[in-house]
Amino acid sequence: MKIISFGDVHEDTNNLIKIKSELENADLIVISGDLTNYHGKVEAKKVLESVKKYNKHLLAQYGNLDQPEVNEHLTGVTCMGMDMYLGMLAYSVVALRVRRPSIPPQKSANRI
Repeated sequence: MKIISFGDVHEDTNNLIKIKSELENADLIVISGDLTNYHGKVEAKKVLESVKKYNKHLLAQYGNLDQPEVNEHLTGVTCMGMDMYLGMLAYSVVALRVRRPSIPPQKSANRI
């Protein structure tokens, strides 16, 4: 499964074209917050629609720069297929499904 996740869009969707192919071929797109730049539902909807032009399989979470109404919108939207906006739940659901790679312990430079 190919998942593309990004955040801190801040209403600037101009760079989506640079990853058009990746977005179109992903199984799931996750926006991890800050869809807007201290704005509300109208601006957040514009960001979501811009992403949905490339892929309708979308989860989104509101961020600290989004107004509370963005979370209410994301939680309350009912869409067909995989178009789901889960507000605060999206990040938790994705986080449960992703494994962190194990990092081997570093050798101490002080050892002889």
